[in-house]
Amino acid sequence: MNVLWVEDFGGSLKPEKAVRSIFKNLISQLSLGRTHNLKKEPSKLNNLASDAHDFHEITLCRHYFDFKDFLNDNSLQNIDVILLDLNLSEGVDLEKNLDESDTNYDHKRGGLWIYNYLILQGFPKDNICILTGEKNTLDNFREQCNAILMPESPVSFEKISTEDEESAEGFKGLRNWLSSKEKTPYLQLRRGIISGCQFIRKCINTSSIASIQFKNFLDKKPTDNELKVSLLDYLETLEKFFPATEPVSKTRTYKLFLRTLAHEWETNANSNYLPLSDRQNTCLSSFGWIMKNLRNWMAHNVLTDNFTEQDVAFLFITAMRCMFKLPDDVQRYEWALFSLFDPIEKDEMERLLSAREIPLAATYSEVQKNLLDKLKSRSLKELKEHSSFNELLNTFQQNKGSYNYNVGLYQIYWLTLPKMETNFGPISITNHTASFNTTYEFKETNSYGIDDWKMNEKRFLFHFSRHIYKNSFP
Repeated sequence: MNVLWVEDFGGSLKPEKAVRSIFKNLISQLSLGRTHNLKKEPSKLNNLASDAHDFHEITLCRHYFDFKDFLNDNSLQNIDVILLDLNLSEGVDLEKNLDESDTNYDHKRGGLWIYNYLILQGFPKDNICILTGEKNTLDNFREQCNAILMPESPVSFEKISTEDEESAEGFKGLRNWLSSKEKTPYLQLRRGIISGCQFIRKCINTSSIASIQFKNFLDKKPTDNELKVSLLDYLETLEKFFPATEPVSKTRTYKLFLRTLAHEWETNANSNYLPLSDRQNTCLSSFGWIMKNLRNWMAHNVLTDNFTEQDVAFLFITAMRCMFKLPDDVQRYEWALFSLFDPIEKDEMERLLSAREIPLAATYSEVQKNLLDKLKSRSLKELKEHSSFNELLNTFQQNKGSYNYNVGLYQIYWLTLPKMETNFGPISITNHTASFNTTYEFKETNSYGIDDWKMNEKRFLFHFSRHIYKNSFP
């Protein structure tokens, strides 16, 4: 979650105590050393927050001029919640000129001016929290909002100085408010996607075409520059898709987003076009098949519309990992999206893999049996030609088979990653019921990342596997 904190540290409020009192639940390891002076170097706070947490960020603005500098370098689209002090007169350079359009600005009522600006820019009032140490200032703020018919922020807390500021009711209430926002699935999803798009765009602009591997999935290949321009535009579209205000109809928004996400996987994109060396990377091929089937099934209305935040996160992570060459470790934006899931514990994931208890054969056999029933007396040749789970499931769908294809997208990952050997004969058919001997063999590079994880606990694939497991086999 990205927090914009506007605070001048007026009165007796100490920066180190304020940081601890406000953010100790959000980032438990965040603390200021004696060498960190936020009154002089506000940017230090975000550096400390980034070091102490996998994905939370805190931007500190002390006054009007800091806020203006922030707007020059950033977009409000990049902020999830805002903590706003009202009196911003402490430590400000009164000789410094305001912008010509802001001549009526008053530092003592600076928070009201910023609040008005935020509302006019469409930032949701429900994601703004007023925090002030002066009750009369808060009362005046409410009167001013009513006077100009401006919606008042529904949440406000007083910074009452006590010997133990962390236990003060105002700070307790603020911590609880931040915790509730942190756990809002829509905000978690939005933050992860925005951060992911920004990170990958930066990778592309830094290392150019080296970060793009989508070209390997294409039959008709564009030039490197054409592909780079196209994918930068694609990422910018995804980044700006979700507004700060949670949509009334989230499922419709998620469906439109997934159509946009899968748009690049038209006829020209397919895992079959991967070079042989890439095809041997079964993870890359598996992710490609997930995206191809997402595109096809969305186009033919095969998928149900009840997409969850977890579904969107899973498909976004998948798309980014197969279209772009990313580091082997879990990235910050991926940790943010992983927080949406109910993962199985690392030890349990390791046990399931070691004991081979993942229901691969059972899942495959269910679709295989149902497809055979659909084919009835037709030749088994069609069934034999589609021996991989991805092809089997796609053939079942084309034959109007009933299946939870939303879950099927998850299962494609599990059943196309390991090497599979299928033994079809002899086959006995009685009343269209057939018996098949299907076996799965794990190879070192196809073990859902457990071998890499044992050497480096930050490796992506193992964590990806354990986070999506419950969604894959409900």
